[in-house]
Amino acid sequence: MIHTIIKYLLISTTLFFCSCHKPKTDIITPAKQLIERQIGERAQSIHFEYIEPSDGKDIFEVIASDGRLTLRGSSSVAICYAFHTYMKEVCKSMKTWSGEHITSVMPWPDYELYEQVSPYELRYFLNVCTFGYTTPYWDWERWEKEIDRMALYGVNMPLATVA
Repeated sequence: MIHTIIKYLLISTTLFFCSCHKPKTDIITPAKQLIERQIGERAQSIHFEYIEPSDGKDIFEVIASDGRLTLRGSSSVAICYAFHTYMKEVCKSMKTWSGEHITSVMPWPDYELYEQVSPYELRYFLNVCTFGYTTPYWDWERWEKEIDRMALYGVNMPLATVA
């Protein structure tokens, strides 16, 4: 069973985090699905747009005006990080490894954050000990939460041991 979970995780992680190699329109769906898992139907009111990377590095923008929230990004992870940034800075909400506080504010408060470019092409997470002490006991629901949190924090290169 654990091998099946790990195999499913590796496939899902690869598909999700390598979305930058897919056509532009394919980056929206994974980001929207992740945000729906965080705030439910409220995600339907968010407008998502693709923007070109900046010199090969992820970029994102957040614009909220007149109750309409627009998230723009060069990858699914960039869009998820844009959402996390908006929720943290404007809605005073956050999702961490030790808990979460998600506040649903209606309508979306006005905010503008233009052209935030990641200084790093790869943003790494996890270490080899995690796979020995923690993750062997996770089910798919727990893995999905972890992958979602990685994307919300801008991680695009999680450690994936192969053996």
